[in-house]
Amino acid sequence: MYTPKEFKIEDPKEQLDFIKSNVLGTLISTSSNLEPIASHLPFYVREEDPLVLEGHISRANNQCTLLRKGNNAMIIFQGPNGYISSSVYGHENVPTWNYQAIHVYGRISHLNDEETELHLSQLMSHHEKDREIKKEYQKLPPKLVEEYKKEILCFRFNTYRTEASYKLSQNRNPADYDAIIQDLEKNDGNKTLIDAMKKHYKK
Repeated sequence: MYTPKEFKIEDPKEQLDFIKSNVLGTLISTSSNLEPIASHLPFYVREEDPLVLEGHISRANNQCTLLRKGNNAMIIFQGPNGYISSSVYGHENVPTWNYQAIHVYGRISHLNDEETELHLSQLMSHHEKDREIKKEYQKLPPKLVEEYKKEILCFRFNTYRTEASYKLSQNRNPADYDAIIQDLEKNDGNKTLIDAMKKHYKK
């Protein structure tokens, strides 16, 4: 991933926190004819060193065939993003786009039956924990669970490299940066992007 030094994030904890907050990743594999194929999947984060991610995919998905081979793959995690108009600058310039993204490279391995059970249970518990009415994996009808497990492949993604780029106007002078923030504040939908920008800008 092309990442100018002012946008590069190398702190492992910062990367981990970002992935944990944006767990829907785009898993990308390459087929035998070098055509890429991608699926959008939620991942369960295991805080190991190196980082381990777990996911599952429908066996009806064409990408499942590639994952069965245990090949290398890449996952893209994305955060808030938004258009930055050049009309706010104090000089002539072109518009741009702010974003946060992490590319994680790793190798696929399969989960056995016991690991699959643990993965599904922990994934569901993690996302149910803050709900007022919680649904428990262990209380799902056993027949339903067994039928579901036949339809999916659960896998582990063992990471070996991570690249993080936060393009958040860190390269702008204070006056232009403040003007960008003020312009973004006109749209309530930009709040998470604004929060990220304020966190990473040093005047």
